[in-house]
Amino acid sequence: MLAALAAGDAPTVPLAELHEALLVAGDAAGVHGRARGLDPIGLDPGTPDEYVLLCPTRHCSRHAWPDSPEAPRCRISGQPLRRERL
Repeated sequence: MLAALAAGDAPTVPLAELHEALLVAGDAAGVHGRARGLDPIGLDPGTPDEYVLLCPTRHCSRHAWPDSPEAPRCRISGQPLRRERL
């Protein structure tokens, strides 16, 4: 999968295989899962005030919390991770 990403190819086949493997292993949501219902009482999830750093090419699910002024770089493309508001 890393070779496909480094070449700029879409990881659809390896991603589908990973998704199936996660389902077989008991992960109910597989690759496409996400946390649900975790909004703290009293906070409006429609007005986020935090940021997360994500894959700059949108090819993988890598994420990091900003903890310095400069974003870490993608291990595949070398680009800085993109900042997205939660």
